[in-house]
Amino acid sequence: MQIRREYNQFSKLFMKVITMKRNLSILLMLMFLLIPGCHGNNPQGRITINGEVTLDGAPLTDGSVEFASQPGNSPSITTGAPVKNGKFSIPAAQGLMAGQTYSVKFRAIVEVPETKVDTGAPMTSKVETRDLIPPKYGSQSKETLTVEKGKKHYTFNLTTD
Repeated sequence: MQIRREYNQFSKLFMKVITMKRNLSILLMLMFLLIPGCHGNNPQGRITINGEVTLDGAPLTDGSVEFASQPGNSPSITTGAPVKNGKFSIPAAQGLMAGQTYSVKFRAIVEVPETKVDTGAPMTSKVETRDLIPPKYGSQSKETLTVEKGKKHYTFNLTTD
């Protein structure tokens, strides 16, 4: 009887220790999972940027926008987004930092219909493309954007003249 009582006490104590270890293990696992969440996926403090792009007053149907850090900005960031129906959006994880200035470039590549002339030679087909965006906003862009604290929406009105 005495042995059985001691065994029962030992068994209860052993189960308490096992339960405490299991609870501690669960707590530690949760801490390791949640601690990275305190910083989020955005340790640099980037912000969501969205906006609108028009070309000669009409929404840019299909194109892209690219932002690149100006020299001296730290950290150096290059990011961009597609422009669809005049709108773009860059999530915070890839976004820009408030207070910094970025170079801005736009592109809108379209296929140009080929004009075929019958010369009697076999016809060859090749696709030609061109950028709808004038070089002053694209390859030779001097456009900049300084991201203001608290502002996430920006509008770019481009013209072909």
